[in-house]
Order: sequence, then C-alpha cells, then structure tokens
Amino acid sequence: MGDLPRIDRPGKAAIRIRTQPGWEDHHVQGQPVLPAVEAMQILAGRIQAARPALDVGDMSAARFPKFLAVDPDRESLDVDCRIVERSDGGLQAALTRSVTTGSAGIRRSITHAEMTVGSAGKPPSPLPLDLAAAIEGICDTIAPEVIYRELVPFGPGFRSICRPLVVSPDGALARVQAPSPASALPGPLGSGFPLDGAFHAACVWGQRHARRVAFPVAIGRRIIFSPTRGDESYTARVVPKAITPGHLTVDIWILDHTGNVCEAALGVEMRDVSRGTWRPPGWIVEKAPESALGLWAADCQGLVLIERAHMAAFAASALSALEAARMANMGLRRRQGYVGGRLALKRLWRKLAGDDHQRPSAAIETGVADDPRPYLSGIDGKAPAHCSLAHDERFCVAVAHSKAVGIDVEPISDRARRSGHLFMQACEQGCVQQTDMDAGPAALRVWSIKEAASKAFGMVLNEAWERIAVVSIGEAASCFKKDGGPAMTARHLSVAGHLLTLVTEPVSNRI
Repeated sequence: MGDLPRIDRPGKAAIRIRTQPGWEDHHVQGQPVLPAVEAMQILAGRIQAARPALDVGDMSAARFPKFLAVDPDRESLDVDCRIVERSDGGLQAALTRSVTTGSAGIRRSITHAEMTVGSAGKPPSPLPLDLAAAIEGICDTIAPEVIYRELVPFGPGFRSICRPLVVSPDGALARVQAPSPASALPGPLGSGFPLDGAFHAACVWGQRHARRVAFPVAIGRRIIFSPTRGDESYTARVVPKAITPGHLTVDIWILDHTGNVCEAALGVEMRDVSRGTWRPPGWIVEKAPESALGLWAADCQGLVLIERAHMAAFAASALSALEAARMANMGLRRRQGYVGGRLALKRLWRKLAGDDHQRPSAAIETGVADDPRPYLSGIDGKAPAHCSLAHDERFCVAVAHSKAVGIDVEPISDRARRSGHLFMQACEQGCVQQTDMDAGPAALRVWSIKEAASKAFGMVLNEAWERIAVVSIGEAASCFKKDGGPAMTARHLSVAGHLLTLVTEPVSNRI
C-alpha cells in the first residue's frame, strides 16, 4: 500500500507508494510493474479516505492503460492521485504520472490505473454453484510450475495458482492463494492475490483456447462480497464471455471452500499488450483432437460431459434437499459420481432453458422422490424432457432427447471380453469373433449397448442381457434387437480413452 494521508475533498494529490516485498516478481519482460490488484487497492484507499460513506468494495470502469514501472531497489514510488466527483455522487480515482516527451520538453500526464466507486447500481446475481463448481468438456490440466515457467513467467512472490489448473473450452477452474505468508487483510479490498491468480488462469485459458497472450486491461465491474484473506485459499472460476480479434472478455468468480462468493470481476477485458510480439508456446496451442461430441449427439436436445476429478470442494452445496438426502448414505467414491452426475444434469437443464444462469442450483431438481432415475423438469409448461445419465471413473455424461434415450460411458479396456460369458448371448459372442475389430473393443460395445438400452427402455441390467441382442458390431455404430423385434442402431464414440454409447427410440435401422 501507499502512504495515504487523509484528503477532505476530491482533487489531485501527490502520493508516495511504498515498494512492497515481492513486487520485483511481478514483471513484464524483466521490468517490474505495479500489479493491477495493487493499483486498485491504492485507489480504494484514497477513495475511502475522501468519502468514507462510499462502499469501495463495489467498483466499476476500472482501466489499466499503461504499465507503471517499479524500481525494487527504491523504497518508494512517487505518483499523483486524481479524484473527480461524478454527477451521480460517485468518485472516479486515477493514478497518474507526469512525463516529459520530445525535444521541446513537453510535459504530459499518463494514466496508469483508474476506477469509479459509487456508480455501479444493483449487484448482479451470483454465478450458480453448479456452474462454479465444475467446467464442461474434456479438460487439460497444467501444473503451477509449468504455468509460471512457460506461460505466465512471474517470480515466486506472485505465483498465486497453487494447484494444477483445469481448462476446457468452457473456461478455467483454479485454486489460488497468497504464494507466501501474507497479511490476512492488507487493505480495504482484502488480499489481491486470489484475483491476481485468477488473472493468470484467464491468461492461460487465452493461450490455450484463443491462441494469444492476453493480460487484463479493464474490468467492467468488481464487487467484494467478503474480502479475501492472505492466509486462505480460494476457488477461482473463469467464465469466457467473448473472443474478438482485438480482445477476449471473461467473468471471474472467487469462492471460498464452502461455495460462498467472495468476489466477482465481471467484464474483464484482456488484450495482447505486446503488439503481437508475445506468442504462446507451441505445446499449449497445439490443436486438440477434434471432439465429435457435438455432431455425434446432433439429434439430441443437449449433451453435457464433465470430469468428476475436477470438481470444486463445495460441489455438493449445489444439491437440492432431495438430492442431498439421497447422497447422505453413500460412500465417498459413490458420492463423487453422484454429485458429478447432478452437476451435469443441472447444466443440461440450463441448456434446455436457453442458457438460464439465474435459477439457483438447488432449485433445479434432477430426481423425484419415488423414482431413482434421473429427471429434468419441464420448461415453460412443457413436459419433462427424456434424459439419461452415465458415469465411469473419469466422466459424467448427461443427455436429453425428445424420445426415450440411454447413454453409457466406459473406460476402454479388455475387461468386457474377459467377462463376456456373463452377459453375452451365443449369437453375440459370434458377432465379436466375426467383426473386423479386436475382440476387446467389440465385447465392450456389446456391454455398453446393453447398459444404454436398459436405461432407454426401462430395464434392469440383467434383464437387458437377455432381452437385448446385438446382431452386428461396428466402430461408430452397431445394430441390436429388443425382444427379437426390428433392428435398431446404437452409436459409439471414442473419447480420451473412453467409449460412449447412445441409444434412442425410435432409431434408424441403418448402420
């Protein structure tokens, strides 16, 4: 923080900012610069001194147009703070410096940071917990040491991401904290390290999914609901909002271990401030294997896949009372799959409702009291959607369809072949031997079809072993019959070492 003498009215004042230990680790191309979170902390302190009645924890129109260089060998940094009173009663504050340019020695003022307090209006609804606790899609994980060595090359004093970062096209999920023992509440905005770590997560996401090195240059609105502490860790959820040729925009939500929202930074604008000279390393922008999930499920009303290992600690807080009661007697491993499945179903409901991000998580029921099967309530008076849910040790997958539907996910292994005598009929064992596929993947498809069909047609699994007969096996599609009736199609997709199988009724009789 800076030396902040009290001022009695808006205006301009010279201030001296004390250089803090660790600032030398926040550098751009070797030059230490004042962190944006520290600039906001200083401005909040100035506004608080000028107008104590204003809530400095609700700020808007923050901009960081020019880096402010810091000399770590000097004890302090001299800048000007300009405070302007707005017509709506708010205050706008800016950190500026006067510089001399050109041979004529012309003096001009450069703004390094600015923000407004008291003009933002009603606070937004918090991000629902099911959206905060997990990200959709197949995820990449990146270790903190890799992030700070190759992607966001800050020194130890600003390495705020403390666990492997999880990213997918849906955004990022990070665990953030002060990298070393820090003051619990260093200023009016709480600790800046969690938000700074969230900026790093957004920067990594931009390199992976937008192919650019982008840093925050503006924040539409930042709200402190409960100041973060320097001696605690938090979950940071980065939600992409827009990608344009000039910038990318994200929302950031920071939550504690119980799922309480501590802070939101909305409309965070990130740009390439290097004018194209910085490039992400090749390994982070390599094109990911094409996921055919969208095309594969094109005739479905929606499909959601999440990774059960990458859920925040507070994920179970998203459950309704009925869902929580069902989970109460489950063991730890089963609980994880159950919670992951509920999150997938809730997100699926939101997709069917037109990306509704307003309804609280607990208000979306994914089951009914007298039926163990997954359930999605109707939207706008319509009948409930047909849905199905599956999970294995990695993925939870939920699907909705206008007709009865069943989904299954299995790790690709030889296990089904070894136990085929338990669930395959003689004709199916013949199909496994006759197909061009290896016996292991072929047997797995037979098992997976019976799993998916049991859900689509309301059978228990051992009943499906008898009533469902697979008559041909293919890499992407297989044929089966129910009770000796017409042939129907089951579709398959291999994803990251796992097999997905989809069965719907009615289905085409062509492979």
